[in-house]
Amino acid sequence: MSLLPSRLRGTVQAVEPIDCPDGRWRSGVWADPPRSACDPRASGMAWMLLRRWSKARRGLCVAGCSDERVTRHVVHVRRCARHAATLSPMFHIGVQYSAMENPRPPYPLNSVDNALRILQMLRDQDSIRVSEVADELGVARSTAHRLLAMLVYRGFAVQDDNRGYLPGPSLSAPHVSTGMPLRSLRRVLLPHMDALCERVGETVNFVVRVGTQTRFLATVECPQVLRVGDRQGTILPARLSSGGQALLARLSDAELAELYHTGEPDQADGRRPGTARPGDSDAPETMSPDGFHRLITSLRWVRERGYALNLEATEVGICAIGMCVVDRSDQAVGALTMAMPTSRFSRDRLPSLVAELRFTVTRAGNDL
Repeated sequence: MSLLPSRLRGTVQAVEPIDCPDGRWRSGVWADPPRSACDPRASGMAWMLLRRWSKARRGLCVAGCSDERVTRHVVHVRRCARHAATLSPMFHIGVQYSAMENPRPPYPLNSVDNALRILQMLRDQDSIRVSEVADELGVARSTAHRLLAMLVYRGFAVQDDNRGYLPGPSLSAPHVSTGMPLRSLRRVLLPHMDALCERVGETVNFVVRVGTQTRFLATVECPQVLRVGDRQGTILPARLSSGGQALLARLSDAELAELYHTGEPDQADGRRPGTARPGDSDAPETMSPDGFHRLITSLRWVRERGYALNLEATEVGICAIGMCVVDRSDQAVGALTMAMPTSRFSRDRLPSLVAELRFTVTRAGNDL
């Protein structure tokens, strides 16, 4: 909300707004010299008032101003305004107070506020660039680049071929429905994930399927120096990730055909088969008939063996094994995956890893 009367906007000589630390109100002083006359004392009167205003402002720079302190502030500023007006009748001075729609926290974090403002830019604009973010936030380009890099890392933004940034899948990810509260599900699964991580010495993840994508809801990192890091919050294509393949294998071919449309590239936006719009996490993917046939064939392999493999399909240098977690009613609530560097994955080690994973998902399913 503007602090100036509409008739005076654009003719302001000096403005000094102030927010109450507890965020309950906002006040400001405006000083407007008449357009039809020029008073040589006008500028001096404006800055004298602002000096008095600053004195009142310093007295309010404490957390949690009481109503009594606010009242004293109002009286003091109005007295300053009347005094300046009597010294220069041709100089119009006023004070205005307005309630703030969203109260500002008493101890704001500028870095968090900048990241949230970037999210609003991604929501409202088709594409943003580093220079635009830097100008909007009033920060250096290097700072804007680091903020955007963190949003890309957490899936809130993606970078296109033109070095612009688009909304990422995390911005439009739909609500996860697992049949039971996620907090309860994590509480049951985390002890089993910890035990599995300790036995095999690899990172363990819990993922759920949302449409054609998988979302990582929990991660237990292994203590080894060379390891797969925390993936919580990451969203990956279900047809490529090990947990996503394990969950897709429980669907029939008809249900898979509803998730994955087959046909030519979308002429409206030029997308190739096997791709989806950036940030459109629950939209059906468009696949070529050959690609859909390969997916059906690979999922049959998963059904026969009871587990899925991801051999560097989503990230170079990382392999993963995934298996569904089913409750007592035989409903899949998600999947557990073991992720490891390619250097520690081998076909000789695969049977023991699968046996440990199967033991864990069986025990976890009995506790659900």
